[in-house]
Amino acid sequence: IFRSINTLEDMLWVRKYLIDHHVFLKDYSCGNSEDEVLAHCYASYFIWSQQSNISQSYDKLFVKKFKEAWSARKHRNKNNANNRKTINIPISEISHKRLEELAQTAGTAKNIALENAISVAWEIMRGK
Repeated sequence: IFRSINTLEDMLWVRKYLIDHHVFLKDYSCGNSEDEVLAHCYASYFIWSQQSNISQSYDKLFVKKFKEAWSARKHRNKNNANNRKTINIPISEISHKRLEELAQTAGTAKNIALENAISVAWEIMRGK
């Protein structure tokens, strides 16, 4: 479950995720080195998953939710590293179709087509 966790920062994120989801071993101290944190996370998860009151389906759901959260974290980190901002804004159906057509015509993704359209509109607005 924690195969792609490589840095101490990531391991500390996993530890916080386990704590927030009540999976972390409270009765055992955890060191601060990468190996200690990762070992404690593994132990916490495996002991939690072996408890008699944890069903297999709940365990699978936890793993699925963890992987979704981890994927979202990686995506956010990648966007932050590339100085990219995520926006969620409603647009009309016709504007969405036009955006898709722009992207297809240019052979790019919708976000690139939108960025290009904004750049063109900005230059026109500034009179360049």
